[in-house]
Amino acid sequence: MISGTDSLLADIFQYQEHTVEIDNTKSSKHKTSLAGGFKASLVDLAKRLGGCEPHFIRCLKPNSQQKPVVWDHDLVQRQLLYSGVLETVKIRKKGYSYRLPFNDFVNRHKVLAYNMSDTPPGTQDSSQKILQAAGITDYRMGSTKVFLKYYHVSGRRVGLNSPSV
Repeated sequence: MISGTDSLLADIFQYQEHTVEIDNTKSSKHKTSLAGGFKASLVDLAKRLGGCEPHFIRCLKPNSQQKPVVWDHDLVQRQLLYSGVLETVKIRKKGYSYRLPFNDFVNRHKVLAYNMSDTPPGTQDSSQKILQAAGITDYRMGSTKVFLKYYHVSGRRVGLNSPSV
């Protein structure tokens, strides 16, 4: 990518290569500045995000004074409330937080009800057949998506990612 024709990609990858070199040369005796700590934190966050599939990211300000180690509970509570994070948590705990279009669901889990060589259509009927084969009963079907509880995909109970299926 660095030697490619797209200058933006070359700059991005060159910057990432440079930050990795800086991180590798730091010694434990060197005291990190505030800016260096912030940069290291951002690099770590980018690395973590690269390894997963986040749906959204929310950044919260812990206080209005921009001071370290000061936590304004009311400010953080308001930010969580107004950004919809608290409502999202409630929905995930009570509702059907895992939502996958029929086509994606069938492609991902078809081996539970079909032969490997089969190419079932990405429809509601195919999705229901897979769910029945997996023994999952508490799900909902939308007009275009399958709605599952969080534990169906986390492996906490018998579900799509559980080894007992």
